[in-house]
Amino acid sequence: MTDVLISILKMIDADDSILVVNDEYSVTHPLVNAAKYLTVQYFDLDRLIKAGFHVFPNTLQKSGWIQEYILLRRGKITYNIFFSRYV
Repeated sequence: MTDVLISILKMIDADDSILVVNDEYSVTHPLVNAAKYLTVQYFDLDRLIKAGFHVFPNTLQKSGWIQEYILLRRGKITYNIFFSRYV
């Protein structure tokens, strides 16, 4: 599934018609929504980095969730993952 996520991220990055507000891609677009879902379900940091994407941590919540983002050409896609995935 990571290959599907990488393909979707490449499509988002190439599509200038997708709305970006405050440097963040709009989740109202189906491709962005799918990317957020796949990132949470099938996250593979090493494969995303090898594919050329930049992934950054944003905040760590007390509940154990980490907010991260994938930086694309025009903005970022933000998502949350549970900290135990790093342990």
